[in-house]
Amino acid sequence: MSAMTIKDYKAGSFNKQYGYRSFNPNPIDREWSITSPELLEVYR
Repeated sequence: MSAMTIKDYKAGSFNKQYGYRSFNPNPIDREWSITSPELLEVYR
């Protein structure tokens, strides 16, 4: 699996369940690639 950029990350999706709308998050436990200069400054 290749590194994920924050720009391409989708937090999750909404699904209908038993008359309600629920949010199902996507996993975040993967390798990340930080390409934004602003985020690199915060990361340091």
